[in-house]
Amino acid sequence: MNVKDNLVAMLEEHLMVAKNAELEGFDTLKKYLDESNRIFISAAGRSFLQMKGFAMRLMHIDYDVVIVGEVTTPSIKPNDLLIVGSGSGETFGILTQLRKAKKIGAKTFVLTQSPNSSMAKEADGAIILPKIDSIQHGGSQIEQFLGLTLDAFIMGM
Repeated sequence: MNVKDNLVAMLEEHLMVAKNAELEGFDTLKKYLDESNRIFISAAGRSFLQMKGFAMRLMHIDYDVVIVGEVTTPSIKPNDLLIVGSGSGETFGILTQLRKAKKIGAKTFVLTQSPNSSMAKEADGAIILPKIDSIQHGGSQIEQFLGLTLDAFIMGM
C-alpha cells in the first residue's frame, strides 16, 4: 500500500471533476443565505459531517446557523432557509424535512448528484454535483467533493 500514490490519485480525481463541473446555483444560495433569518443544515451519514463543517464555516462568518436534529434545534419558520445534502436526493428523512420546511414557508436548497430527484425538483434551489465512477470506495469521493466545494464557496464570500 502506497499512501502517497493513493493520495495523489484521489486529488487528481477531484481536480478532474472540479475542472469539468458546472456547479451552477451558488449565486442563488448566496442570495438565500443573505435573505434568511436563520440557516438550518441537514443531511444524513457522512454527508452530514461535511454539511456540519459548512454550518460551522457559515457561523464563523456571522450567519445564524442551526443543525437539524440537535437537542436545542428550534422550529423552522418562514424567512428561514433549510440547506440539505443528499447524493440520491431521495433520503426519506431529509426529504420529509424539506417538504415540512416548504409547507411552513421556509426557503429550501439542496446539494445533490441527482438532478431528477424529488429533492432537486421540490427545493427552491439546487446545486447538482457531478457523479462519476470513482477510484475510491463507496461514496467517499462525493462526500469529499461536497466538503471541498462548500469550502470553495465560503472562500469566495
